[in-house]
Amino acid sequence: MGFWDSVKKGVTDGASAAWNGTQKSVICLNAINNVNKDVQGHDPRTWMTACAKETIFKGKGPDYFKKCLENKIRKEAKDISDPVGYANYCWDQIKGGCS
Repeated sequence: MGFWDSVKKGVTDGASAAWNGTQKSVICLNAINNVNKDVQGHDPRTWMTACAKETIFKGKGPDYFKKCLENKIRKEAKDISDPVGYANYCWDQIKGGCS
């Protein structure tokens, strides 16, 4: 394989990876949008979307997403007594589309 063939393959592989990442992001965000608007009196979709974007941007996985969500819940929803359980519940709602 010559130099230009290697460059072409690298560009093609990179574009393919970017497209796959974009598709996965869209599927994940659609799964979030399908979550019930009212979970324990809150609409978790805004928190979930922010955490999904942060997780994808940093190249992290489900554990990072759940920790991010837990932290947002602790800061913004003081009336939720079990932020870890709530974050796990939210993850369970979307893990099919976001894993």
